[in-house]
Amino acid sequence: MTEYGGYLPLEMNEKGGELYSENNDYTVWRLNCGRSAIVAALKSCEVGRVFIPYYNCHVVETALQKYGYTISKYKIDRNFMPLLDSISENDWIVYTDYFGICTLKTKEEIIRKYRNVIFDNTQAFFSEPIIKKGVFNVYSCRKFFGVSDGAYVISNRKTDIDNLYNKDFSWERCAYLIKSYELGTNGAYGDSLQSEESIGYEIKLMSDFTRIMMQSINYETVREKRNRNFNYLVEQFADINDIKLKSNESTAPMIYPLLVHNEELRTYLIQKKIYVPQWWKYLIDTMKESDFEVELSQYLIPLPIDQRYSLEDMNDIVNIIRAKCENK
Repeated sequence: MTEYGGYLPLEMNEKGGELYSENNDYTVWRLNCGRSAIVAALKSCEVGRVFIPYYNCHVVETALQKYGYTISKYKIDRNFMPLLDSISENDWIVYTDYFGICTLKTKEEIIRKYRNVIFDNTQAFFSEPIIKKGVFNVYSCRKFFGVSDGAYVISNRKTDIDNLYNKDFSWERCAYLIKSYELGTNGAYGDSLQSEESIGYEIKLMSDFTRIMMQSINYETVREKRNRNFNYLVEQFADINDIKLKSNESTAPMIYPLLVHNEELRTYLIQKKIYVPQWWKYLIDTMKESDFEVELSQYLIPLPIDQRYSLEDMNDIVNIIRAKCENK
């Protein structure tokens, strides 16, 4: 029954709509997180082995193991392409669009070679979905926006997943977002880790709260700001970045990937309140020193470029990094 009276709840603007909504070309599944989205996609298919990259978040591997999938891992070359021969008919490959900079041409090449592909676009929310048989596109909400959970799966598969899984609830998980608004991201960092851990591995449908928040976002403004900041750093760091990048106006990357062989830089940036993570450093102890994945784990600096920041902020980051690198 409809409730009347009482206190006033949060007021959200629903007029904008989601970036990804069902249409004549594709189906959208709304789920609770990226790893659930990958598993849900596989559960709708006949699956032999699942190939995943070594350079990847361990929660994806854990989720696949919990649901009983046979996993094989592959390495990547310096162009982030799989070092993997063609796979068997019922095998699937999870290909990560690292940082959100993968081109459509590269993804089409992946499809031609591997047949059954899940594009892990958790770092590439604005990457256009590829709608073909044997292809799924997975997106994460919380890596790009101020929400505590949520993911999309986009494909041409017409499965009614609303009757397969229970709906998630976000109210216990999103308190850190309010805390960070008042105390800053560092002030709520521990709370954000607890929130992320609470998502767990059960496949659930996207919560109503996350969906209404996703309907209130001005996506074009977010896209423009991310691209502006990314392109500025492409220009400023072209001479020192070991990853060669090009400017873009459409993909709106998650971060700017700066690869420089400076072992002190990450700690220095954190001291300057530029909070940059070290992704998947366990690979340093589990792979060969010559592997590209180890180099990325040791030296990659994921610089923030998101919609919170102006060009002045980007210039401050450039000056701090230049000062440290030039005084190495």
